[in-house]
Amino acid sequence: MIVGSIGLVLVATGLLVAGLALSSYIFYYTSIVASVLAGMTLLVGVRQAPAARALDGDFDVRPGLPDLAEDAVDAASTARPIGRAEVPTRRRIEDDLDPDSDESVPPDEPPEQQVTKANAARVAKLGVDVLVIDGRPRYHVPECLHLLGRDYERLPVSEAVELGFTPCAQCEADRVLLAGTPGV
Repeated sequence: MIVGSIGLVLVATGLLVAGLALSSYIFYYTSIVASVLAGMTLLVGVRQAPAARALDGDFDVRPGLPDLAEDAVDAASTARPIGRAEVPTRRRIEDDLDPDSDESVPPDEPPEQQVTKANAARVAKLGVDVLVIDGRPRYHVPECLHLLGRDYERLPVSEAVELGFTPCAQCEADRVLLAGTPGV
């Protein structure tokens, strides 16, 4: 594109010289049209250059930020709404998330919040809802940043605990739930 705009600038210059030499308005106007086309072609070329270099891997389009393009494509290709029938069961969580395996928890999964057995028992008796992501081991409160851009489902916390979900350390789900429940 940029080479094409340079060619159009040369054509515009030639037409301008011809217009001056022959005193012809047609060459003047044609020179102006060629100059405008050269400018538009240059603009398109300049706007496409960063995208082309990013595809070639020459530089990061968003300096200072991690490259999330591949993660976004993977997430978009596998994303699907979660239906009630797809809520993980205790067996499925235990099968999918073997604690002895390095692959048991997805790398982007926040750690489990450490809570006392007494607090865990108090949370399990609450009637409030938490949010869960299919195939993931944690439950979250609505403000959790881990939920951004992900499909999730509401479950009563008692049911989530029964199914084997554990509290998210990022949003400190159990602390928030206990703090928001009077008399607990």
